[in-house]
Amino acid sequence: MKKDLKWILLGILGAILFIAFSASIVFFVMKLMKGDAYQLSLSSVTVNAEVKEVVGEPIIPSWYVLGSVNTNGPDGSASLQYSIKGPASSGKVYVYATKTVGEWRLDRVVVSVDSSDKRITVVEGKE
Repeated sequence: MKKDLKWILLGILGAILFIAFSASIVFFVMKLMKGDAYQLSLSSVTVNAEVKEVVGEPIIPSWYVLGSVNTNGPDGSASLQYSIKGPASSGKVYVYATKTVGEWRLDRVVVSVDSSDKRITVVEGKE
């Protein structure tokens, strides 16, 4: 019986370590995705009058971000998607950003409101 208990405890410890390791990887990836391009887009969304009117205040972003961020020295690009919610509605934020000479610039930020077909263009960059 003692041998069985030892293996059970070892199995539980292994499962705990695996879960902790997996969670740390997810946390690290989310931290990378929530960089400068994400922060710029979130700032532009939360101050936009039309978004505040439709979604309500406070505007709360989801904890996860989907997409990709690619950098090569001082240049890069980001294509992100995350959700927001407020007291009146919720929606998805789509972000396209470019990094040039070390500085991020928003090319396009659009909020798609969940409760309707409404799309709010927050930032429309120069083409």
